[in-house]
Amino acid sequence: PLMILGLAVMGFAELFIDPVAMSQITRIEIPSVTGVLTGIYMLLSGAIANYLAGVIADQTSQSAFDASGAINYAINAYIDVFDQITWGALACVALVLLIWLYQSLKFRNRPLAVES
Repeated sequence: PLMILGLAVMGFAELFIDPVAMSQITRIEIPSVTGVLTGIYMLLSGAIANYLAGVIADQTSQSAFDASGAINYAINAYIDVFDQITWGALACVALVLLIWLYQSLKFRNRPLAVES
């Protein structure tokens, strides 16, 4: 159940992030550059995702069994890696929320322009 939920969350993230990036790319004035930039965006986002997947695979590709044949070592390795990923993601979310809160409060306290 948690794996299906995780895949659903990642799918929704793709649906929400890609249209925003594509709309920013297509706002460029020169139509001939739009296709190139779209390709660069797809290449870089795929490269970053593959690099991060490789890092995660490297950290979790330890032997599944220790000397006694127990699987606890591998389970603890997975828990440690994905615990770090979880805390890193939560820190990123907190940072984005703090930036958003700062920006919204900064613009809220700005005095309105007085027309003369």
